[in-house]
Amino acid sequence: MREGMRSVMLMTTYECQLRCGYCQVDRGPRRMDLETARRGVDFLLASSADRLVLNFFGGEPLLAWDLVRRMALYATENCGGRSLRVNLTTNGLLLDAEKLDFLRGLDSHVHFSLDGHAQTNSARLLGTGAGAQAAMAAALRRLDASGVPYHVNAVVDPDRAASFDLALLELEELGARRIQF
Repeated sequence: MREGMRSVMLMTTYECQLRCGYCQVDRGPRRMDLETARRGVDFLLASSADRLVLNFFGGEPLLAWDLVRRMALYATENCGGRSLRVNLTTNGLLLDAEKLDFLRGLDSHVHFSLDGHAQTNSARLLGTGAGAQAAMAAALRRLDASGVPYHVNAVVDPDRAASFDLALLELEELGARRIQF
């Protein structure tokens, strides 16, 4: 009898549009190739666990959307009827209707990385252009309306810890209904 849960995380790319000061990812133009991704998914599928979790992480995994999509479909088609959850961690800048439709067709969960309004989020937005904050807020609204389960993951660094309540209010104003700090 199978039991338990097994989880695998695929680091799809080290590329990201943001420059978060607290991020520990060594950003650069490296992406996971299809064969490596397939081996990671096969490792997950070889588990005897009842529940499987396939996590996509980065940099920004939506920069490697084709790989994410292909591996989510591959895992779904080969999970042998077991429960398979697809988790996606994203900054939301590329989270459009097409991707949300795809995720809605799976047992999926989005970890949306957003720290608050533009001033709170400003350290992350360096070099991204004036429209990045608005694009992230719009993506959060699309995500919330899509029905895809999600939570907002907000980082409160020590310099902003005293204004934690403000960050919470900002995220609520942006439409976040489930928030993890």
